[in-house]
Amino acid sequence: MRSLRTRLAVVLATIVALGLLANAAWLVLSARQRLRERLETSASLFASLAVGPVCSAYDAYFESGYFKFRQVVRDMLALAPDVTRVEIVDVEGRVLFDSGHIDDGSLPRAAGGQLDPARLEAVRRLEPTTIRGRDAEGDTLEIVNPWVEDWGRHRLSVVYHVSYAKLNAEYRRYARVTLALTAVSILVAALLGLALARRLTR
Repeated sequence: MRSLRTRLAVVLATIVALGLLANAAWLVLSARQRLRERLETSASLFASLAVGPVCSAYDAYFESGYFKFRQVVRDMLALAPDVTRVEIVDVEGRVLFDSGHIDDGSLPRAAGGQLDPARLEAVRRLEPTTIRGRDAEGDTLEIVNPWVEDWGRHRLSVVYHVSYAKLNAEYRRYARVTLALTAVSILVAALLGLALARRLTR
């Protein structure tokens, strides 16, 4: 009788545990997808709204008042923590400004460079372009937004570099909480399975 009770308890607990694990896996994977979509949507919206002010400030202040321009860029980046860096480039692919060198103490024009062909093609378009990739730290996302001036001229574009670091940290916290709750649920299911098996065998 004890052997039958044990087998029933193991079977019931296994069935419930498998169900709970499958549910936890689905929750974790769907949460990751939702977090990525939310980050990418907010970054794309920020890129569209910020391209005008950033390029206008570049035209107005870069040469004559760099400290003012630098403050404008810092204020804009503070509004989007996931955007870690911006570059202002012209349609020839020259990097005119890179916020990664914003504190070098001199105009960062000399620290610029030339874009690779894929990014050059994106810079020349008149619509936003999303470039996905991978590096040593994981997935990367770049959003290239053109600045089309009031009279239709397209001289500049802004490249926004988006980081998944905060998303990954939030995802790991969510996964840990979900797995902890699943482990507790499995333990409770095992105890309930043992109690149910004891009643059935009686």
